[in-house]
Amino acid sequence: MAEKRASVTLLELASIASRAIVPVLLAVLLIVGYQRNADTTPARGSDRHVSVRHIAALKTFEYAVVRRDRVTAGPLSADALLTRVPACRSAWDGRGGLLARMQRYLSRATDSGATPASRIALELEAIDAALLRFSSEENSRVSDKVGLDGARWAEAVAIALRTPVETPEYPNRQFSLQCADIARAVVALARSSGRMLPTLAWRGTEVDRVIARWRPEQYVEFSPRQVARINPWAGIPG
Repeated sequence: MAEKRASVTLLELASIASRAIVPVLLAVLLIVGYQRNADTTPARGSDRHVSVRHIAALKTFEYAVVRRDRVTAGPLSADALLTRVPACRSAWDGRGGLLARMQRYLSRATDSGATPASRIALELEAIDAALLRFSSEENSRVSDKVGLDGARWAEAVAIALRTPVETPEYPNRQFSLQCADIARAVVALARSSGRMLPTLAWRGTEVDRVIARWRPEQYVEFSPRQVARINPWAGIPG
């Protein structure tokens, strides 16, 4: 009888524990959902909305797309990503905690056995290949052949992750870029062989008054209006 009572007690404890975990998970999902909904802004001239953090994550590529003969380091490997972006190691090495796993789920990561870092590395290779195709076309919209400098991108990501995001649409508010935002930006740019590339502003196509506010080495610009044209998450909070 004592053994039976002990067994029942363990089952009761397990049931209580499971009931306690569910509200915690729901609370985390609500918090993440609130954060994802709190930073959307309408693209100018459009009723579609894009995430402030998503644009900030995409803008890291403005520092990494350079003339192809000036690329110092190509797309980074998974190990190099974890080394050069240590702030995302726990989120990208495949051994993250519960919150990291939930973030990967929310960022539509697939459970294929590959780590987030290895998936991002493959997508960066796809972006570099798409840049080569895009800038090699006969009627190219960019003035030179361009490529992805992995070292520059990792440095831009590291800076972006520790720099609060500000935008005129939300005065007196700051947003914190997260590793999941970076991963989503990589997926968006790599999607469908870089189909976003023709929608962006490029050196060689934009007028002088636009180029005048760019950095001397900058070849591309990401803006909410441009991203909203084709961004798979445009119109979706996040």
